[in-house]
Amino acid sequence: MADIFRGQSVFRGESKVDVESALKNKIVGVYFSASWCPPCRQFTLRLKEIYEELEGDEFEVVFLPFDHSKEDAMTYYKCNHGNWLYMEYGEALIE
Repeated sequence: MADIFRGQSVFRGESKVDVESALKNKIVGVYFSASWCPPCRQFTLRLKEIYEELEGDEFEVVFLPFDHSKEDAMTYYKCNHGNWLYMEYGEALIE
């Protein structure tokens, strides 16, 4: 899975992380979501609960935002998401 993200900027909170080491030997959930999508917001809450239960285990999430702006994406991430990885809004890989 790390091959897909090789060379990409991936973050956790405000910090850039080495994606290869962060995903090494882990099951990875690639999560496309947007704040304007009610089903996405509902699922995000459930995913956050599961992620917190499994944190430290062999599972990681990478959030790829489909919001309308960088500000919307970051507000959604900071207020509703777990402490998982994300790519910044507008990255070519997301499109």
